[in-house]
Amino acid sequence: MTDIRFAQDVTAKAAPPTHCSASTTTLVERMLGLTAVTTLTWCCISLEGGHPSVLLQVVPIAMIAAIALGGLIMSHGPRAIARLLAVCFGASATNEEEAQQLRGLCRRGRRLAYAGGVAQMISGLLHVMSTLDQPSLIGPGIAVTFAGFFWAPVIAELGFGSAEHWVARRSNA
Repeated sequence: MTDIRFAQDVTAKAAPPTHCSASTTTLVERMLGLTAVTTLTWCCISLEGGHPSVLLQVVPIAMIAAIALGGLIMSHGPRAIARLLAVCFGASATNEEEAQQLRGLCRRGRRLAYAGGVAQMISGLLHVMSTLDQPSLIGPGIAVTFAGFFWAPVIAELGFGSAEHWVARRSNA
């Protein structure tokens, strides 16, 4: 008799987790977290003797963002991206199917951001190789190339990783 009950307990579906509204972060809390990450990163780079402005390269950021956004538009369309932004900044997912689709969009965006970082690095290395006859351009070219190694995980994890978490929270809130 005990074995039968045990088998029934194992096969029974668990109730979906419920989250109270206290576990869902507000927009202000998200912006506070972004400010903390930015400020602490800036301070750590400065303490090491580096110049934080070296990381603020427009080309790597734009290339990674363009590849991620372009890939998402090609695979999911602009409406899905707009819906993801709405859910991330306050709306709730209408049902579990929509939440799963938006989480899939976040996972794809994360992969695309890393792919953009690799593409930016290869592009930067090709540029450096084309300027080997001008030694003064090699250092700045390498700096821009490696800035993509910083921005790819930042965009992937802080952007799309956080968005996936927010969608999960907003769909269960």
